[in-house]
Amino acid sequence: MKRQGFTLVELAIVLVIIGLLLGAVLKGQDLLRSAKEKNFYRHFVWGWKKAVLMYYDKTGNLLGDGKDNGGTADQPDGYFDNVKLYSNNDIVNLLKAKGITPPSTNVGDPGEFAIKGKYIRSVVRAYLYHLYDKNEKAHYNVIYLVGVPTDVAIAIDKIVDGKADGASGAFRRYAGRNEFADWPDATDTKTVNAAFVVELP
Repeated sequence: MKRQGFTLVELAIVLVIIGLLLGAVLKGQDLLRSAKEKNFYRHFVWGWKKAVLMYYDKTGNLLGDGKDNGGTADQPDGYFDNVKLYSNNDIVNLLKAKGITPPSTNVGDPGEFAIKGKYIRSVVRAYLYHLYDKNEKAHYNVIYLVGVPTDVAIAIDKIVDGKADGASGAFRRYAGRNEFADWPDATDTKTVNAAFVVELP
């Protein structure tokens, strides 16, 4: 007797194998995205915080606070002077003069980093900012990050604070108008501005 096609068992086995392969590919993509997020955090976000802390350790001064420290104000006051870190050779040269290596980046400018989230690719720009939170009535020195893919910001918040809560903790979403807010849905709001709080020892 001549065989006409596949049996149901054979088709079921093929479907199971296809399902396992698809699952492995999707899991691999998640692992790759997670590795990129950790790289962004370690080399860029934490890299700038580490540079600020090392500068303070070596000089006793706050980087970006007063003209002698790469800021804009005549005299230091304990707060960042809202200094952009991209295209800023003064800050980079100041760090190098103190033996501090500026954070590594993937776009050639220590103040910028290209990162691809699940929904958008963005070049994130960094600043040293002094922010006021009207709800907590508190002032913060922060590494201010503009244009972070929302899903990446949420992942960084989980790395830093152990949970995704954009309104509190060391890594937050700055919503403007002097307030921090929770993370929006990444499918609706593709990028956010985030603040990484810098507390000096």
